[in-house]
This record gives sequence, C-alpha cells and structure tokens, in this order.
Amino acid sequence: MTRETNLAQVAAYVAELAPAVGGCKKAVNETALRHHFKHSEITEMVSEVKQMFCLNNGLRLGLVNKGGPENASAWIDIPTNMPMFGTVDFAKTKLTLYVRKTFVAKASFYSLCCAISHELSHVVIESLRHRLKKEERAVDLLAMILGFAEIYGQVAVDDSPFGNHYSGALSGLSNSFAVSQHGYLTPEERTFARDMIIYMRK
Repeated sequence: MTRETNLAQVAAYVAELAPAVGGCKKAVNETALRHHFKHSEITEMVSEVKQMFCLNNGLRLGLVNKGGPENASAWIDIPTNMPMFGTVDFAKTKLTLYVRKTFVAKASFYSLCCAISHELSHVVIESLRHRLKKEERAVDLLAMILGFAEIYGQVAVDDSPFGNHYSGALSGLSNSFAVSQHGYLTPEERTFARDMIIYMRK
C-alpha cells in the first residue's frame, strides 16, 4: 500500500475502534509506570496497565529466557473462545503474559510500555470480539486509544536501540502466532495516530 493509503487505514481504524471502548481515553499518568521501570518492577508495570485497561481477569507475568514464538520479545496466550469483556466468565479467565528477559534488560521505558500495552490490548479486543481483533496494527492503535497515544508517539522519536520496535506475538490455543520483528506501525503512522487521538479527546 502507498503511504497515503496506510495513513487512511490508520484513520479508519481509529475511527472504528474508539467507539467500541467508549471513546479515546485521556493520556495515562506515567508517574507510577516510570517509578516501577526505574526499579525494574515489571510485574508492577503490568499491573498498572491492566488496571488502566479495566481488566479484572487473572493475569500472570512470565519473564523468560527461552520458549515462545521465534523472535518475539513479548507474547500472550489468548483462548480461542475468549469470554466477553465484563462477564463473569471473563473475570474467571486466567492469562499469562510472557516477556523475554533480554528485551527487558535493553528496552527503553517507552518501548516496554508499548510492548505491555500492546499485548494487553489483545485481551481487550479479543474480549470485545471486534472484527479487527487479528489485525496487529489495529491492536497497536487500540492501545493508543486507551491512553498510550503519547507514549507510542515518543517511541517514534526515541533513540534507544529498542526505541522504534519490539517483536510481539499473540498465541492462541490453536498455537497460531502473529509475529513482527519490526513493530506494526511506522513512526509516521504512530505520530499521525497520536495527533488524531489527541484531537478526538476534545
């Protein structure tokens, strides 16, 4: 697709996803996330994002040295028949988010926030049974809509080695993986989406 087509797709996805979650959320407060990042408290970072996304299901963090999809820095197990968001069955669902220790050791604050928020956005979009649930670019955009637009925008200009990409994967009971070694949105697309989402908050 051309640059113009890609940006048009981003705009269309944002316009479609925002109403599904009650509109574009205000920017997340980074204070607690930065505190936990500074002290290498990754479990606490995940808990903060989980709370921001209003996820009341069980969630375990696995910091791993091996296993999982090849080249993936982070991935999450999602049942093929994910219960609907807000139901009793959803609250009873227990998931595991895996993050490679090598990624955590080198990732910038912004890149790690994007990795966590992206993977938990999979939980949101799957539990909404949204038609875009298998579209990784839409999952990134949903994380931005849910309050991480500014953080994703910073990744676009971050100069750390992991600043503009991470490898993520979604795994289901069918053992099908969606993996990217270079992220899902270009820096220009993230910046474009950020500006659109900030405007839509007004």
